[in-house]
Amino acid sequence: SIGNSAALRQLSRRLEAAGHAEEVAELVLSLAGELFQWEAACLVLYSAPQERLVPLLAFETLEGKRSRVPPSKLPRVPTPVLRKVLQEGTPLLTGLAPGSAASAADGAQPLSGTGCRMLVPIHGEGGIMGALWVQSQRLDAYSREELDWLQVLADECGGALEHMKVVETLLAADAKYRSLAENATEGIFQTTPEGRLLEANPALARIFGYASAEEMIEAVSDVARQMYARPEQRLELLRLIAAQDS
Repeated sequence: SIGNSAALRQLSRRLEAAGHAEEVAELVLSLAGELFQWEAACLVLYSAPQERLVPLLAFETLEGKRSRVPPSKLPRVPTPVLRKVLQEGTPLLTGLAPGSAASAADGAQPLSGTGCRMLVPIHGEGGIMGALWVQSQRLDAYSREELDWLQVLADECGGALEHMKVVETLLAADAKYRSLAENATEGIFQTTPEGRLLEANPALARIFGYASAEEMIEAVSDVARQMYARPEQRLELLRLIAAQDS
């Protein structure tokens, strides 16, 4: 449609100014939210030789509230449905029968009941570099025409990511970080600005008396109050990040 075309042109201009891969993912999923009604969405990068996923951004809707899915809850290996899209390079529109459960990020928190999902590959110069999918709880939420528009959106995303040459860099950084974090004796963690834990390594869990990193992530909802000896230091950190943007 004319409206969709105008939105895509605006997206292209904003993608040209994007400074990093996560910003590209945010822009693409934001527009996908405007063009298609969805309760869950995800954008991942993919390495065919390693058959490994690097999630960039994912959302789910729980109790009417949309929120980010922590990276620790996202799959690192493609499921059969996602593998089909990545290997064949063709978009897929799937309906979810009543009573079934489909994953918001094909491995994250499920959406139960009826639903509909669109999955499309992200193409790069060297082949398939990732995948984008959105999911609605309505069985008839999407059409083939909307699937085609989502593919156009994914191709815009692929062009921006290809320009950044980020796939190999992110894969290498992800593997290095996880190796360091898993084997470190120091506590390493990642949080949301609001204070929820996104990731934690085994050492951090041991330091705080939890049986596992997963248990700690579930238990900690306020980093400042539950992890800082001086909670005001957390506020100072947030102030510095806001002022310096890093």
